[in-house]
Amino acid sequence: MNTTSSRAACSFLMVITLALLGACGGGSSPATSTTPVTTTTPVAVANAISLSTSLGAVASDNSNTTTITATVTDTSNAAVSGVPVTFSVDTGILSTATATSDTTGKATVTFAAGANATTRTATIVATASGKTAQIPIRITGSTLTVNTTSNSLAVSGSVATLTVLAKNSAGTPIAGQTITVTQAGSGSVTLSPTTGVTDASGQFTASITAAAPSASNVPLTLTITGLGETRTVNLTISGATTAFQISAPSADPTQNGATIGVGVPVTVVAPAPTTSVTFVTTLGTWQNGSTVIVVPVVSGAASATLSATSSGTANIQAFDSDTSRQATRSDSRSVFFTAACATAARVTVQSTPSVVAPNAGGTSSLSTLLASVADAAGNPVGGCPVAFSIVNPTGGGESVSPAVVLTAAVVSSSGGLGQATATFTSGSLPSAATGVQIRATVIKAPPLANIATGSGTDATVVIGGTAGSVTIGVSTVIADSTGSTIYTLPMSVLVADSNGNPVANSVVSLSTWPIAFNVGGNVCAGTNSTTSQPNSPGIFYFNEDVNENLIRDQPTTANPSLPDEVNAFRRFYPSGVSSGSRPPALNSQLTPPNSAAGTLPATVTTNGSGVASFTLTYTKSSAGYIVDRIRARTIVQGTQTLGEIRFILPFSITDVGPPCLLGPSSFN
Repeated sequence: MNTTSSRAACSFLMVITLALLGACGGGSSPATSTTPVTTTTPVAVANAISLSTSLGAVASDNSNTTTITATVTDTSNAAVSGVPVTFSVDTGILSTATATSDTTGKATVTFAAGANATTRTATIVATASGKTAQIPIRITGSTLTVNTTSNSLAVSGSVATLTVLAKNSAGTPIAGQTITVTQAGSGSVTLSPTTGVTDASGQFTASITAAAPSASNVPLTLTITGLGETRTVNLTISGATTAFQISAPSADPTQNGATIGVGVPVTVVAPAPTTSVTFVTTLGTWQNGSTVIVVPVVSGAASATLSATSSGTANIQAFDSDTSRQATRSDSRSVFFTAACATAARVTVQSTPSVVAPNAGGTSSLSTLLASVADAAGNPVGGCPVAFSIVNPTGGGESVSPAVVLTAAVVSSSGGLGQATATFTSGSLPSAATGVQIRATVIKAPPLANIATGSGTDATVVIGGTAGSVTIGVSTVIADSTGSTIYTLPMSVLVADSNGNPVANSVVSLSTWPIAFNVGGNVCAGTNSTTSQPNSPGIFYFNEDVNENLIRDQPTTANPSLPDEVNAFRRFYPSGVSSGSRPPALNSQLTPPNSAAGTLPATVTTNGSGVASFTLTYTKSSAGYIVDRIRARTIVQGTQTLGEIRFILPFSITDVGPPCLLGPSSFN
């Protein structure tokens, strides 16, 4: 054995020996220490978070819920799964405080009003990866009903009782609700108490004692607040010494509804020296069959009875018959006559506005519904309940509130005689072009099923703002720079909703394809100089790439359905009839190449007018020889829609001369 081999053998034995000693723990060698390896799973992170809701409002009686959906996305606007989302709300009840986004990037919770029946707005906040979003939800349906035993009081000691009834959206009385009463205007009263809570039957009562008289025709207003609602009552307070005034009907016009054919007593307090009172009305007649009657004063008062045969407003004037005192001794009232509910013969309903946007991010759009009820003669019908219903809901959560409303028996700011108003709230889904149909039904007397009268003219509300169609426009002018080999053609798309209104922020996808090509002639020959279009200088054929896949296909045993793009005859454009002979330009390539159609942006986004502009760029060698097909796609009410236009690529008038600067077809 040589020296080198001996050294190698010794070294090998030493390594083996040391390894064995280490393995057995022998000798003084330190024990081998093994550090455990910890693997961590990356925590999903959201770059943005948005909120949406299935309903923009929930009932105050806690009878329904709305689903709150948080959508988390990354920097590419792609959905991110596995992201913890924290939810909170300032009022109401959430089903849970945390949720994790699923594979679609969505995390959901439900929200309800809870035990608090107050009308209010809840703000739901969602947080994910330090990003926050919030959405408002209305809690609605609670009502305050206010009544007084009298609206005319005298300082001499008249007392009336104010009764307030609080109910939730289910019509159930609510106990323990704080009610506050304040006063403003002309005169004053003593309220006892001015604040309190509703009892077990949902009622709050207070006594009203006249303290100071109100000015003539300027009532004292009581404002009642509670449950998040506000109501008002007008009072007339007369002085301790009786003045000339109409004591009945009430000075509060909201109390002066009357029925056609039923007499309305009008009483005037007329202290001396008045001996007779003259009554005048603008509608109806007094008991003498005239619009004017003079009545003697008996025991300081004079009375007359007014009746009417048609609906309308009767403005009544009563004054001292002595002409010398008419200016200082006069008073007026308004009485509103409507037909009885039992005589209701028809009801119509209309909407304003008739087009609303879908619920977006929890913010719903509203439309006011106005139902008008009349008898067979066309007289408005007051004090009649009208039920509103949706005939063809979209399923997106649209609603009408309140469901039942009494028609107005007096003229007010909310509507005229015989009218009832409700509010339509849009849902998350758009409607068809015909809109959502709203029906009003008159409830004459129970039972409802036997007497309901459907509206002769239903209202329609189009839930729009979502694309309904897309069209493409082409400019009449092309851009051409001296010496350039390129033309640029301004174009645009217009997106409208189902009601013909512009749709903003709609993303439109664009594509172009050379649908046909020209194989002969020259565009300069026979050109129409006013349109920059060739007068068919040659024959147009369909693109040889039949299935538009950029592959020169040929049927095979494995795939016999493929088009024959190798041996097939060319087809005339636009008839599609075969040329009948082998194409003279048939070669190993597909004619024309897809680039012959030019280029345009992949997507554009519409502006506030529903329009998005873009430019088609193409070579001059394609001008006049290529039939371009431009397609625009966008999402229309949940379904993709397509707009398409076909045209021969135009050219500049200056390039066709003379002299002609454009050559013959490059596809021959």
